[in-house]
Amino acid sequence: SWHRLRPILTFLLLLPGLTPPAVLALLFLLVFHGREGLLNQLIVLPLGMKAVNWLKDPNFILSALILQTVWRWTGFITLFILVGMEGIPSVLYDAARMTTSSPWNLFRAVTLPSLKPVLLFSGVYLLVDAFSLFSGAYVLLGGSGGTADAGLVLVSYTYQQAFAFGKF
Repeated sequence: SWHRLRPILTFLLLLPGLTPPAVLALLFLLVFHGREGLLNQLIVLPLGMKAVNWLKDPNFILSALILQTVWRWTGFITLFILVGMEGIPSVLYDAARMTTSSPWNLFRAVTLPSLKPVLLFSGVYLLVDAFSLFSGAYVLLGGSGGTADAGLVLVSYTYQQAFAFGKF
């Protein structure tokens, strides 16, 4: 039964990464929308804490952008790592078990070195995405950097300087 669910679970894992950033930002407006937002209603208020205005409070704007980005890419990066792990030949683990039986040593001696190219690719991919993070932040913060420009990312700043202030 697990094998029948695998395609559905894979799709659900990839769905946030396949969603266009502007659409994702509109969905996250429901999550971060003041006291009525899902994050406040489902987590913050039931824990007895004071509601947070995620998109207006300069202390939380960047956290909201980071949470949106983490949610978007966690599934994709997880898939990359899972595929990389499936590509590790079992003979490497068998050979390593002759010298050690510790799971940590197997991870350190076989898994981690075998995944270095995947982890490097994932890191570069996320770094490039961090520099291109524009449309999600633009939609989520209403075309600005938010209160006190606390959510102003590099590309948004460049856009603001060029098109809002005419400093091309």
